[in-house]
Amino acid sequence: MEIIELEKDIQVIAFQADSFPTGVLAAHQQAHTLFPPDGKRNYFGMSRPEKGGSIIYKACVEEMYEGEAQKHQREIQMIKAGHYYCVELENFMENPHHIAQIFTEILQQKDIDPEGYCVEWYDNENDEVKCMVRIVN
Repeated sequence: MEIIELEKDIQVIAFQADSFPTGVLAAHQQAHTLFPPDGKRNYFGMSRPEKGGSIIYKACVEEMYEGEAQKHQREIQMIKAGHYYCVELENFMENPHHIAQIFTEILQQKDIDPEGYCVEWYDNENDEVKCMVRIVN
């Protein structure tokens, strides 16, 4: 596990999964249909438990210009700048359940942001994902 820094906020367009974990793939497919990978846009997943213990999951794409989310009538979210615990996973499509194991490990840290999200930052060209959780500043 390493610590990385996001130097600036990343504004993203969100596609909320109908359920977790079964609806995650459909949410990503919906995001990729509206915003096909073009090598210019970053793709993310964001999740956290809500009141009652259920996990809310959102597939997200980086907003390329102000108002893009509104144009497509989509929710906007912010991945906050700051320091993050980070674990990179190669070939994540071969073992997608490893993502949950990584987040379980990261969430054991004492200084994570209680208002933050578990963030997946996808590198689709290389079949890699960075699993990240924000640290309290």
